Amino acid sequence: MESKDYYKTLGIKRKASTEEIKVAYRRLARKYHPDVSKEANAEARFKDINEAYEVLNDSKKKQAYDRQYSRPKPDNGFTPPPGWQPGNFDASFFEDIIRKDRKRHATEPHNHDFFDGIFNKKRGAHTTPPNAPQVATIPLSLEDIYIGATRKIRLPDGRNIQVKIPRGITEGQKIRISNGPGRSELHLKVKLKPHRHFKLDGKNILLELPITPWEAALGSLITVPTLEGNVKLRIPEGVQTGKKMRLQERGLPGDPPGDQLITLVIMTPPARKDSERNLYRKMEDEFSWDPRRSML
Repeated sequence: MESKDYYKTLGIKRKASTEEIKVAYRRLARKYHPDVSKEANAEARFKDINEAYEVLNDSKKKQAYDRQYSRPKPDNGFTPPPGWQPGNFDASFFEDIIRKDRKRHATEPHNHDFFDGIFNKKRGAHTTPPNAPQVATIPLSLEDIYIGATRKIRLPDGRNIQVKIPRGITEGQKIRISNGPGRSELHLKVKLKPHRHFKLDGKNILLELPITPWEAALGSLITVPTLEGNVKLRIPEGVQTGKKMRLQERGLPGDPPGDQLITLVIMTPPARKDSERNLYRKMEDEFSWDPRRSML
């Protein structure tokens, strides 16, 4: 079997530093990623690049490779380090990884690994058994897990498949995907993206809802966002900041489904004009109310 020169595959010198290895890998992975590359041999080159990077970016595998490469066998073959599987590292599962990384690459220093964090593999850790499940993190929004979604992913052998995201799945849960006979299973571990309005507590969705002083004092029918669209909520008279309200079964789907839990927060409007300041002074004169009276 012909020995593979991984340094040549990445276009680097044998004394290349770890950072130089990463930079070379990043550049070639972008060029030959099958989802974006127009090169005729993109898929094969991409697998070779991943294979080379998997060895050269791991200090133990790199040492084993360098020792065997310096002492080639009679048939000029290369025996990979124990437990290593060619092509097993194809960190290209998600179709939006390239797009997101391209944006970061344009604005950030080039000091991050193109696929850092995709697989839950630790450099220098114990070698994964040949048929052990491969674990990848799949980022999902609250809307994805509330409504359910479908994601296109690329398997290590280059196949693209559609994966259905179950409704109500929570962060940390895994989606199991069969990778075909003789291949290790793929586990997609759910990672929840931050939401600009909502937080998650089990199956319940939490929302801090700002209201005006007059809505709090007089009561009001206000519009509240939910993951299924806006709904109306009746605010009772005289509520204070911290008052909690509940929208039943507006949380994540399940048996039983969660609720949406709302915490009211009274926001004071700024007084920027003389007329607004005068209105506050009038309120000061009209209300004989001291919220700190019981504290003094």
